[in-house]
Amino acid sequence: NMQALFKKMVNANISPDIFTLNILIKGYAKSLHMNDALRIFHQIDLYGCTLNAHTFNYLIKGLYLQSRTINAMELYQEMISNGCTPSNMAYNSIVNSVSLTGDFHEAIRFLTEMVDKLGVPDFITYKTVVDRLYREGK
Repeated sequence: NMQALFKKMVNANISPDIFTLNILIKGYAKSLHMNDALRIFHQIDLYGCTLNAHTFNYLIKGLYLQSRTINAMELYQEMISNGCTPSNMAYNSIVNSVSLTGDFHEAIRFLTEMVDKLGVPDFITYKTVVDRLYREGK
């Protein structure tokens, strides 16, 4: 498993780089083991690595998939304060999370921010907002 292999790597005095750590975070996030993903995230400094947009994008999506909207939003704020730009994947996760809470004003604010930072949002983002508005009768 990933954790055992990572442990062997560290025990062999092989320092992981940000790419290795991001692969671990992505794997944990995709398998919805978010506490493990967040543990790696909080240890990144110990390995002398610098967070990047990929790190945050994987975590935000994983947190969204676990309906941890508040945690995803906190991570989004940390991402911005670290100078990283969210990807379409991160914005889609945020817009979807916020839409599911019924805060359409906030969802549209993120949609607008996405347009400003990345250009035209993809179909998934628009579909998410329109679908949630329709379901709420707005």
